[in-house]
Amino acid sequence: KGPESAVPDLFEGRLTVVTPGRQSRPESVRRLAKFWKSVGSQVLELSPEQHDRLLADCSHLPHVLAAALAHATPAKSLPLAASGWLGMTRVASGDPGLWRQIFATNRAHTLASLARLEKSLRRVRDLLAKEDDRGLERFLAEAKQKRDAVGN
Repeated sequence: KGPESAVPDLFEGRLTVVTPGRQSRPESVRRLAKFWKSVGSQVLELSPEQHDRLLADCSHLPHVLAAALAHATPAKSLPLAASGWLGMTRVASGDPGLWRQIFATNRAHTLASLARLEKSLRRVRDLLAKEDDRGLERFLAEAKQKRDAVGN
């Protein structure tokens, strides 16, 4: 939309991940980190492998979960969908072709993240089936603690 749409503090306080590879020159990595810091970013350096593993947990898995939730919701329930459902499924409206490529290029880590999610879902399912309300509340409290630790 042009320069008039620029946001001067777009990167202020944001995290930028720098992922040097084997052939990256240390000086180039330092200059890149310095640039990102100069526009207000907090810079984290990770190996490409670390980046892919961590992003599978906090980016790819949420997209899979959002898509699965939207996919599993019966059409007859959609008129009742409110802010909770809309918030949980927001990322499912992303470009399917782009996300197919992301999942395909980080398949192993995404599968590992899915396995952890499946284990967690089985746990909450078992707690519900056993009518273990105390265990369910502990599960929810543990989840809340992790979520609250991230902030906004």
